[in-house]
Amino acid sequence: MVEILVDVFIISFIYVLPIVVFIKYLGNTNCKNYLKFFFIIIYVVGIILTSSFMDNLFPFIFVVLSVLILRIDGYKDDYNIYNFSPRKTNFIRAFEYFILFYVINIAVVIIFQWVFSKFNVAGQQQEIVKDMENMRLFALIRYVPVSVIFAPILEEFIFRFVLFEKIFKNKIGVYLGCIVSSILFSILHYNLEAFPVLFALAVENCYLIHKKGFWYSVLNHSLFNFITVASILADKIK
Repeated sequence: MVEILVDVFIISFIYVLPIVVFIKYLGNTNCKNYLKFFFIIIYVVGIILTSSFMDNLFPFIFVVLSVLILRIDGYKDDYNIYNFSPRKTNFIRAFEYFILFYVINIAVVIIFQWVFSKFNVAGQQQEIVKDMENMRLFALIRYVPVSVIFAPILEEFIFRFVLFEKIFKNKIGVYLGCIVSSILFSILHYNLEAFPVLFALAVENCYLIHKKGFWYSVLNHSLFNFITVASILADKIK
């Protein structure tokens, strides 16, 4: 039952929400209804065709298209406020934030591993991490862009921009909105052992998008994933 609920949760946020947001944005560009229907068909068919080897490709593509739509007049305020233009991002500064937050994340992992051991809570690796460990080297290399590029951009747009900034912040405030969206993000990954560090990552990225801009949160997320993938790659190459 719990796994079914998690699957519904994943479908809702990772697969349904990107196309809903895209169609909403497209609606303000005087796009004809038949074109909206065409995009929906392309989206659904694309997900079906790529589900066996790159399941978040089309949600990622439609998130990128949504970001491009933000550049038009009706949405330019959001595009500028959240620094969606990479040219407005100081990537050296963003990397410094990543180093700071990664140290914090390590501390969070150590503290909660101690807490879990004290209460005899059995932890398990994330399902996706176990899947990557069981992949052949070529398959794992092919998965790198999914983990390091597609997932961070997709998830930061949905959880930090759409849910935190555009929905929860306006309804329940910055702090509570940050907590709720971070809990939802952590639940998405369905792993008790990883929950604390994923929650910490989500809170960090709420701060980054709110204070610095979209690409700061994306880079923090991307490098976080990259270290995990790189460590698994290194073990396979040995």
